[in-house]
Amino acid sequence: MLECTNGLDKVAYTAIQGRDGIEFTLAVTATPMVQPQIGDPHGVQCLGEGEFDTVTTLDGRVRDLIEAVRTLKHVLGYPFRLGLFGSSLGGTTCLAAASELNPDRMVTLAAPVDSRSLLARAQANPAGTLPPVFATDAFQFDLAGRLENLGNLLVIHGEADEVVPVEHARKIYGASHDPKRLLINPGGDHRVTNPRHQEIFIEACRNWFQTLLTAPTRKTGSC
Repeated sequence: MLECTNGLDKVAYTAIQGRDGIEFTLAVTATPMVQPQIGDPHGVQCLGEGEFDTVTTLDGRVRDLIEAVRTLKHVLGYPFRLGLFGSSLGGTTCLAAASELNPDRMVTLAAPVDSRSLLARAQANPAGTLPPVFATDAFQFDLAGRLENLGNLLVIHGEADEVVPVEHARKIYGASHDPKRLLINPGGDHRVTNPRHQEIFIEACRNWFQTLLTAPTRKTGSC
């Protein structure tokens, strides 16, 4: 497993062996959006090789993800199927990096499409919580123009997400192309605290990524 963190994001990569000996790689990146403080970034600790930014922008996070996958390719030394999973801002990072990484399968959970709408919503509702980084000009993003080329995508979201409205999931799903699936958990929140929703999420992810173990290997992105 290759693992890196910069105090804001934690990204883990693991090669998974299938029953028939076929192997693929699952990359997982997640960023909490409902913590009262971001925490101090102390640089990146990484098990493996590669260079990673200490980042406070989406583009910087995307560079880190691409660099980590590039490092994994170097370490493994052979072609592999790539799966991406991202939760919240981690999902946004996966979406933004997908055009270059060209994953075989991708899952996003409660991922925002743009920053300004979330900031406006939080300002209108003082009870809402967003990381302070959202108030900085450097962090603003909008993925509207990057979604139409996305496919092989499972989009999961809570219907009652108090941080990222469910409309973000519908935008992602509506703009992407097949194969794709949209899974909305009725009454679900941002943290997926409902045990039944957790079970549904795990089963949906398992089934979505399972197809990688039987699909022909194809060339991944150019990173």
